[in-house]
Amino acid sequence: MDQPEYATVHLLQGVREIEPRIWCGKGETNHDWYMTPVETRELAATLTIAADMTERQAAPLTAAKAC
Repeated sequence: MDQPEYATVHLLQGVREIEPRIWCGKGETNHDWYMTPVETRELAATLTIAADMTERQAAPLTAAKAC
């Protein structure tokens, strides 16, 4: 049986690292990556822009269905 997909995010800072890293991975798999705080903010801004674009494009379709 397939497991539902989900992302896991952790804030980590090892003893030898200069700054903390954000770890983001696909569920319980080894498909993961580390990001700096700056990279994380850039990703968040990009996702926000994509979500805003999606909502603007979907709004006319939703309004047309209501008529």
